[in-house]
Amino acid sequence: MTYRSLLDTLRKQYDSGEAQALIKMLGERLFGMSFADILCGGFEHLNPSEEQRLAEVIQKLSAGEPIQYALGYEEFCGRIFAVGAGVLIPRPETEELCKWIIADCAPHINNINITDGGNSINILDVGTGSGAIAVTLAKEIKNAKVTAMDISPTALLYAQKNAKAMAANVTFWQNDCLKIAEDLKSEDRQRLELDLEDRQRLNLEKHPAFDIIVSNPPYVMEKEKAQMSSNVLEKEPAIALFVPDEKPLLFYEAIATIGREWLSHNGKLYFEINPLCAEELREMLLKKGFKGVELREDSFGKVRMAKAWI
Repeated sequence: MTYRSLLDTLRKQYDSGEAQALIKMLGERLFGMSFADILCGGFEHLNPSEEQRLAEVIQKLSAGEPIQYALGYEEFCGRIFAVGAGVLIPRPETEELCKWIIADCAPHINNINITDGGNSINILDVGTGSGAIAVTLAKEIKNAKVTAMDISPTALLYAQKNAKAMAANVTFWQNDCLKIAEDLKSEDRQRLELDLEDRQRLNLEKHPAFDIIVSNPPYVMEKEKAQMSSNVLEKEPAIALFVPDEKPLLFYEAIATIGREWLSHNGKLYFEINPLCAEELREMLLKKGFKGVELREDSFGKVRMAKAWI
């Protein structure tokens, strides 16, 4: 297989720039080749098993599969996460959210006597997908006890596989955050309106307290679909991506409700967010009773992350 033949094949599905980028990524990820190696005929010297692997991946790409699905994995925070149909592909922006949490936890870590078996940081990842956030935090934050929740059994299978492969201490839980929030709202209103210290003093919490709740929930509005590539729209799970135009904060409101009930004293809520809804999100969290909200830009200059505390 030559570089030119691969380029001609992929240009039937992608524009020239995309096709070239895909070939460069294939060389790097499959065979450790530089782009210079590829241009100098690197693909022409593959052994039969390597040629077969390349052909299989090219076939999937030609059918419009994202390259991460075609390869079966994506890199995230220096680790390899298995991904496939039915699970959201981890994005670089989400790495920045993880790094923010890890940095915020560093002072706490430095004060922990690891050998005493206590002082663990309890973390809940809502909508874990591939487990990228949960596994990363479990590996990077010492003494972290991470629970990863998702409604999708397919996503949880991938997340469990990834946690096992990286020996990450993560507990998995299949549940629906929207239903949990509705259940909490339906409870005694007086209980929900009490502040956190009152609830703890009266021993009214039914659930274990989390120090951190983090989520990268569905936040792309239906009206934004026109700006997205077809392989994302057609191949990645819509349940993990989209919200109705009239309810852009659907999942954020639910998770904020959960946070008001399940966060420990001084607990933090972290979100990856839609920049179009940043100020609306801030207002909602303050109305929910959070004491403060911090918005943060990603490396592209978009307001992509939020932290709130109670």
